[in-house]
Amino acid sequence: MGSVARLAALLAVLALRAGDPAGAAARGDTFSALTSVARALAPERRLLGLLRRYLRGEEARLRDLTRFYDKVLSLHEDSAPPVSNPLLAFTLIKRLQSDWRNVL
Repeated sequence: MGSVARLAALLAVLALRAGDPAGAAARGDTFSALTSVARALAPERRLLGLLRRYLRGEEARLRDLTRFYDKVLSLHEDSAPPVSNPLLAFTLIKRLQSDWRNVL
């Protein structure tokens, strides 16, 4: 039983136990309180949708970062130092100048 259903059941029991006119007012308050809770569900659903989109975007960003990390790590694991090869030296400078800025 969800928390909203438990709250509704508790409020209904309390309203039924009060057999006086105040109990009738309590039943009206219970109805309006339940409607307020029901109306609060729609914004929460929208927030869940926004959070889902945000998480998917972050997952994609993390995949890109992991791919970049693996690429740079594999370049560092090679035995040849990048300064001995002009092409590797150029790609190192390019990475430091532009790729790492994109990461940050």
